[in-house]
Amino acid sequence: VFPFQRLQHSFALAPFFNAEESRKSNSVLRGWIRDYRARVEKHIDATNPRAVEKGRHYLEALDAQLRICDQTDQVLDMLQGSFPR
Repeated sequence: VFPFQRLQHSFALAPFFNAEESRKSNSVLRGWIRDYRARVEKHIDATNPRAVEKGRHYLEALDAQLRICDQTDQVLDMLQGSFPR
C-alpha cells in the first residue's frame, strides 16, 4: 500500500483564485506530511533490515511530496498578483 500520492494540494485558476488562501492550504498540507513523516520514522525498527528498507521507501515518498509543496509555493509566487482579490 502506497497512499502518499493522495497527500497533495491542488487549486483551480479562476477569477476567484486567491494565492494566499492556496498558500495557507499548502502550508497545512506540508505540516500534515511532516507530522506523518515523523511518525513513520519513529516506528521504523532499526534492527530489522526489511523494515528499514520499507521505511526508507516511505520516507523518500513523503520527502517527494514535501518537494511538491515547495514547487506549489513557487507556482503561487509566480501567480501572486495575476488575479484580482
